[in-house]
Order: sequence, then structure tokens, then C-alpha cells
Amino acid sequence: MLKEKQMQEIQDLKLRGYSINEILKYYEEQGRKPPSQPTIRKYYQMDSVPETPNQNLLKDKAFDHEPYRSAIIEIIKNNKDGNYCVSSVYDVLIEKFIENSEEVSLPGNEQTLRNYIHYLCLMEAV
Repeated sequence: MLKEKQMQEIQDLKLRGYSINEILKYYEEQGRKPPSQPTIRKYYQMDSVPETPNQNLLKDKAFDHEPYRSAIIEIIKNNKDGNYCVSSVYDVLIEKFIENSEEVSLPGNEQTLRNYIHYLCLMEAV
């Protein structure tokens, strides 16, 4: 998956008159690994870089809906020093939602929860 900067660079090289093969050579001369030729061709044939690149690659987050989101944020905020283990957060969610018969199962496993907590930290929601 290309970053927006690389997509724009391909467009800029195209506007400067570079062909697809010349763009490959340009990257190699710069000492950088070029994107694959099909990838270069894809962005070369576009009129401009999409406003929201890679939008179709974004997935819905399993734990990113209520009541899970607020419960996870509450658990993390109660452990401000960062001394929490994701497996412990997962266990608390099981106790809160599964053992109280509110739900049959959690929407994801511990790794899914770990990824979601990382996402929350990046988004600074906690």
C-alpha cells in the first residue's frame, strides 16, 4: 500500500513527462525501492491522487461500538500509568458482558482487542 506522498510523486513525475519505465529507473537511481510496475501503472493512469486513498482498505473495528468502546476506554483510563495487560482487559470484558449473560461472545479475540487499543491510543481517545 503506497503512502499518499508516493502516489503524488508518481503523478508529479508523470506531469514532468516520465514514462512508467522511467519512473522505475528514477526510483532505482535515487537508491529507493520502487513500487511494483502494476502499482506505478495504476497511479500513473489516474488523473489525480484520490482524496481518501486506501479508503476501501479500512475495516470496521470489532470493538468500536457501544457498549465495548466505552468499557474499554474506562478500563484504560482507570489504569492511567499504563500498567494494564490486554489479556486482563479482555478478561474484564468477558466478566462484564459474557458472564452477566448480556452477550454470547465478544466481537473479537485478544489480538483484535490489542489492535483496537493501539488504534485508540493513536487516535488519542484515551
